[in-house]
Amino acid sequence: MRYFITVTSLVAQAIAATPNASAQSIPVDSGQPVLVVLRAGPQIEGLLVRQTPERLVIRVAAGDTLFLVRDVEKVASPAQVHTLGLAAKGLGVGFLGGALLGGVAAAIGINRCEHQTPHNDMCGLGIVAVPATAVLGGVVGLIVGSVRTRTEWRPIWSAPVATP
Repeated sequence: MRYFITVTSLVAQAIAATPNASAQSIPVDSGQPVLVVLRAGPQIEGLLVRQTPERLVIRVAAGDTLFLVRDVEKVASPAQVHTLGLAAKGLGVGFLGGALLGGVAAAIGINRCEHQTPHNDMCGLGIVAVPATAVLGGVVGLIVGSVRTRTEWRPIWSAPVATP
């Protein structure tokens, strides 16, 4: 019987020592940007000031805000993401911009050439500027679009699902 009481006592202590949802640390350092999603309420974006097993303090524009960890559904941190969409958009905008500039340059060049005396047989060659500047603009747009990033919030902590 004494053995049963000792084992029961040790099991009870182990269960009591098991960390609950509020005691689990959120894996982010103070001063880092976070997005806090509350169980009932808005998403709050700010800087983590400090955390305890029961509380989070987030710095927002209005000042420091205290949240109880039990009221938090999840916490996310920002990640910079390169997307194919931004590169493709840059390519398209650059190509169209380059074609437009090439068209304007060709029109001005051809107009000047045709009004010169003596008349030059190579006046129509200015139209080559349109595809050349379109390709050049597309390359520049692709490079600029590839360098651009967007911020995506990635979850770093989620509250455990309550079991009934």
